[in-house]
Amino acid sequence: MPHWEKSKVKSQKSKVGSSKLRHIGLRAGFTLIEFLLVLGLLSITIGSSMLFLTNLIKGSNQANIVAETKQNGQATLDLLERRVRNAITADQPAPNYVRLQLDNNIYLHVRCFLVSTSALPNMWIGVTETSTQIDYSADTAGNNFTAITNQDPVSGVNVDDCTLAVVPGSSGGSSPPIVNINFTLSQGAYAPSRQDFKAQAQFQTSISLRSY
Repeated sequence: MPHWEKSKVKSQKSKVGSSKLRHIGLRAGFTLIEFLLVLGLLSITIGSSMLFLTNLIKGSNQANIVAETKQNGQATLDLLERRVRNAITADQPAPNYVRLQLDNNIYLHVRCFLVSTSALPNMWIGVTETSTQIDYSADTAGNNFTAITNQDPVSGVNVDDCTLAVVPGSSGGSSPPIVNINFTLSQGAYAPSRQDFKAQAQFQTSISLRSY
């Protein structure tokens, strides 16, 4: 092959190689559309992760508040059951007010206080004991009662609804009186108002008094 043809072939190969290198160099970078696409996918991934974590935290808050409300309500119910079950007589001087005579001649008074004030924002359930058969029907503010529900307006509980009633026993004494207790608790009156802090739990029981 003549020398000038060899030089021409080498020149053509050099141009082809240079063209390939330029093509590879152009493909090594991202186009604007590819960059925007990747950015959009990252935004969607991060947004989904944040939404998942937010829902997880809200669920945890809700579970904790519900657990605390149920714990406080169950403690209140257990206390009332222990005290009421030891009574020998029961009457109802006023709505949602039950008076019981215990076997040691002590009178146990249980009452729902469903009016909140600035001093006591939570509605509550109270008890008191007396050595005589006093009638506390006029004590609608609970001045003579001690709260058995947590009255803290933030971390405590609010009594949304409460019913205390006595079913009289039979005249022959074959069946003793029955005390019905029904109340609903929610978070404190000044607790955070976010949806993940809302909780409500209902408690009810019927207690038959001891028969002598």
